[in-house]
Amino acid sequence: MNNIHKRTYTPVEICKMFDISKSTLFRWEREGDILPPDRDLRQRRHYTQKHRAEIAALLMRRDYEKMMRAEKEPGAQERMEALSEQISLRKFVHLQDRTGLYQLAEHETLSSDTIHQLLQEARRHEPSSDVFREIIQVIYEKTIKSKE
Repeated sequence: MNNIHKRTYTPVEICKMFDISKSTLFRWEREGDILPPDRDLRQRRHYTQKHRAEIAALLMRRDYEKMMRAEKEPGAQERMEALSEQISLRKFVHLQDRTGLYQLAEHETLSSDTIHQLLQEARRHEPSSDVFREIIQVIYEKTIKSKE
């Protein structure tokens, strides 16, 4: 595939996608946590799907580390559930790993932010696709069906 046809992301898009600051993103580049992106003639950064996966994996590792620390804190169960939800969501949305969606289906409840992100992800798929239907099913079960 020609590089010209690959989807790239600006720093602003990446930061919005992961809810991080540009200074954090650039620090991760400097410190070698993620590969530096290609730059165009004007030295603007262009992040690829590979960068997106690297960042998701980095954040998931950090979430797992937080879970291990939270295990020893008071009120650990609630904090661990929230982190587990975040990890599953990252796995599904950013790594396109459907096991993340199946893990979300196992949660007793989902946060409104997770539901919002799942709806955004559903919009990227055809309504006739299996992924779209599975997303809608999870949302239905965690919102409407759980209130019956």
